Amino acid sequence: MYSIGIDENNSPVIFEYKRSSSENVINQGLFYLDWLLDHKADFKLLVIEKLGMEVAEQIDWSVPCLICVANDFTRYDVHAVNQMQRNIKLVKYRKYGDDLVPNQLKLYLAYKKVQNIFCIEIYNKQIIVRMKLQPDTVDLEKGFTRDTRGIGHYGTGELEVSIKNEADFQKAKPLIERAYYEA
Repeated sequence: MYSIGIDENNSPVIFEYKRSSSENVINQGLFYLDWLLDHKADFKLLVIEKLGMEVAEQIDWSVPCLICVANDFTRYDVHAVNQMQRNIKLVKYRKYGDDLVPNQLKLYLAYKKVQNIFCIEIYNKQIIVRMKLQPDTVDLEKGFTRDTRGIGHYGTGELEVSIKNEADFQKAKPLIERAYYEA
């Protein structure tokens, strides 16, 4: 199964989904990616139909992306992707209930429903949790919570919470629950 779309940088994206690592998720995804590159005009017409001419005019074909989603990949899959000069991402999924999927990235973990709701960075002396909560709705506390709108950082989220000990974690739990249920 596959989907096509445009990412936040206006680049075309192919999503290829498989249930197990034994299926040829990468090969099939590359086939669809090549098909897309051979049918740019058809893709542009679809974008015009679904998103309008303004979006279609901004399509960036310089770095189309293939995102392969499966519950696991072999070490050979990972090695092959690393050898290719293509924008290919391997995303493992695990089901944690009916509506939550985690995603481990290079620099942080992301927990999402439809979109990321938490991004977590783990350091020796603290854990930084960025969450999709409006900082204006929280009493900010120096050294614990911070408004990160307009500040460059990894991941998603406007509210940053620094957890250094068990007490900080207990204090953060209501914010974590709010972000989860408001997402």
